[in-house]
Amino acid sequence: MRNMASLSDLPWLCLGDFNEVLSLEEYDGIGKGSQSQIQGFRDVVDIFGMVDLGFQGQPWTFEKRVSGGTYTRVRLDRALGSSEWCAQFPLALVEHLTSATSDHSPLLVKLAASGHRLEKSFKYEVMWEMHPDLKRAVDSVWEPNSRNRTASEVRANLTALANELGEWSKATFGSVRGEIKKLKCEIEKLRSDPARTGPSNNEIKINDS
Repeated sequence: MRNMASLSDLPWLCLGDFNEVLSLEEYDGIGKGSQSQIQGFRDVVDIFGMVDLGFQGQPWTFEKRVSGGTYTRVRLDRALGSSEWCAQFPLALVEHLTSATSDHSPLLVKLAASGHRLEKSFKYEVMWEMHPDLKRAVDSVWEPNSRNRTASEVRANLTALANELGEWSKATFGSVRGEIKKLKCEIEKLRSDPARTGPSNNEIKINDS
């Protein structure tokens, strides 16, 4: 952090696994770190004027099963922003997502609250390449509009292609995305059970699917 802070005076955001907590309340389980280590992390954050953006979701981002079948749950991952960055994005928030394949929770930083819509951009999905109808969907738009002599013609064709692929993806993969979202919600519900002492049969089945 010292090196990054010295490189530029621009607003900046630092997020990820810091491998330390800012308070003992962020640690649930055995093997808690020393107060001196926690204070050292707090001092670094204070010295560089960083602000913890907080979070939405489960209070931990790392989960590890320990002896006796219990779990240690810690908030090791977080987002820290400079005061300038926080002033530029005052509505930013961090969401703890659910992962079926990692012991760390992914972090999603939203620069605007849900009531402030950002313009949606086109995103190419690699999973499309597994579907045999992808080429047909591309050819249906690109070949009839194959004139690409000017930049405006290329831009118009790319816009039409993006719209077509968006509709094709919604019709072809919409149910898959809904199923993934449903499974993530089910995993989060299972992991938030206070009586949980280990992965249930349903959780194991979801992780293996």
